Amino acid sequence: MMYLAAAVGTAVVGLWGKTDPIFWKPQGENLAHIIDNKKSCTSIGATRVTAAAEEFLKNTRSAFLTYRTIMIFQNEP
Repeated sequence: MMYLAAAVGTAVVGLWGKTDPIFWKPQGENLAHIIDNKKSCTSIGATRVTAAAEEFLKNTRSAFLTYRTIMIFQNEP
């Protein structure tokens, strides 16, 4: 769903585990990525996702913006 949403211009917050979004991220302009490169994406808590989504969407005025990608790394034990 992330790839389809990005393809039609919808703002997307992607959750990534050990998979590198540099190679696998969807094509699009309104992307934010939360990355936990030590564990699986299921280890990313709802609080972190909510905070990242709120920050990302706060700066999103419409579905069609100039290119920007936010990388948020979670390297906590």
